[in-house]
Amino acid sequence: MTLTADKELGHIEDANAEVARCLGVRADELDPQTKLSSLSKYQVARLLAPLSENTQSSSLDLLDSIQTLGDAIEWIAVRNRNNGTIVLPDVEAGSSSLIRLRSVRPSDLEQIYSRIADPAVANRWRFRGQVPSVEHFAATFGDDVLVQFIAEDLSEGGAVSLNVLYGFDPLLGICYFGLLGLDSSADLLPMRRIHGSVLTLAYGFTRWPVRKVFLEIPEFNRSVVEGLPPDICREEGRLKDFYFHEGRPCDKYIFGISRESFFSGLSDYFPDAADRR
Repeated sequence: MTLTADKELGHIEDANAEVARCLGVRADELDPQTKLSSLSKYQVARLLAPLSENTQSSSLDLLDSIQTLGDAIEWIAVRNRNNGTIVLPDVEAGSSSLIRLRSVRPSDLEQIYSRIADPAVANRWRFRGQVPSVEHFAATFGDDVLVQFIAEDLSEGGAVSLNVLYGFDPLLGICYFGLLGLDSSADLLPMRRIHGSVLTLAYGFTRWPVRKVFLEIPEFNRSVVEGLPPDICREEGRLKDFYFHEGRPCDKYIFGISRESFFSGLSDYFPDAADRR
């Protein structure tokens, strides 16, 4: 075997071990033919986090081609061969290699209003189906809000999501987090929305005396938290039959994110290059 072949085999073995660590299994238990669609959303998000962080905006469609564990192993081997690095999202600058946070502009309100007025979205956001007039919406948009950002796609420049921290109680040190998707195509690469959520939460924890953030999620909208690691975002309560949706009662789930679990999990969820090479 040549030196070049030895090095290539080493890259494959390293990539195989990296994927195994992401999934929490032994390297010899991996089946390269396993489809990502058979994994949980958390496992897929954890697997694609380092890949998306290392992908240039001009080649993000490469992530769409990753259908199996074998595809992921091969891609990681290519990255390692090219001395790729993984960049931790910059919580100070509010940006990653996929998105950046920016303030809400007056021109954004029309797009946001059109989303909350959409019947498919209206009962899932804060107005719970009682969509206000345009004037009332604009006048009360900032009520009870601690901070809100638009997560903007770096490659296309479009708005991905509205990320809101609201209901801040300075005596208890708690607030609530809400997210409104603004671009349905972002579902193809949910890491953009996850990055927006992570950066917004980091902003709240580092700029305000917030010790814990809560998410109140209707049962019919539970999927919005499936991309967040359960060791960071923990289910803490469930109110039976709290909502009435599409002709039947639905539960309300309460998730909590503490400052400690967020920052301890952040380094694991977005590991730096030294931990991954």
